[in-house]
Amino acid sequence: MTYRFFAPDADRPALTVQLPADEGRHLARVLRLKDGNAVRVFDGRGHEHAAVVTSVGRECVTVRTG
Repeated sequence: MTYRFFAPDADRPALTVQLPADEGRHLARVLRLKDGNAVRVFDGRGHEHAAVVTSVGRECVTVRTG
């Protein structure tokens, strides 16, 4: 199963973007995903990209699109 997350800045591939706080908390605390997990991100304007979790911190989750 591939999880999808809203990331308003993920409008093109090859970006490192920070997930909004509520999306990051869901990824880290509910789903317990870790660095290296594959996910999909969408920006709410019609763009969706495959991504990899690059950092899961206490206050911040970042992913790399591509």
